[in-house]
Amino acid sequence: MVDSDIEVITAGPRNDRSLSVNICEFVRTFVPVGLTKAEFDILKAWIADLPDVTSGPHRFGGIEFKVHGLEFMHFHGQTHLDIRLPMSDQARILVEGKAEKHAYAPQAGWVTFRIKSNEDIDKVKEIVRLAHNRALTVMEQHQTKRTTAK
Repeated sequence: MVDSDIEVITAGPRNDRSLSVNICEFVRTFVPVGLTKAEFDILKAWIADLPDVTSGPHRFGGIEFKVHGLEFMHFHGQTHLDIRLPMSDQARILVEGKAEKHAYAPQAGWVTFRIKSNEDIDKVKEIVRLAHNRALTVMEQHQTKRTTAK
């Protein structure tokens, strides 16, 4: 048996084969497979190696990454990343279809990226770089204000 031999019939009359779907293609397209543990570890290390980044457990589970105490992204497992962007970058990334609207905090610039395969690594790195740059800028401005206020 090969992938194309496996089919399911969607709701509708049993003889309506026009609604049949190749389940293997469906799984490849819509079900996030993610990364191997080694690929995931490499991605985490790449993020942790960005300037001024610290990591630790996230309050809702997973791993968070911060710049000088400001969280700019976190993982939920190996396939789900929440990333905080400047609002202008968030709008562009959403329009370009590179990420999804965050379920709970889109008003703060958060987006969700779901890793389906290692082919998504370059895409996620682009978005993480934007978030990291934003966090660096925000924290540098914060430090400048604190220094000049003294």
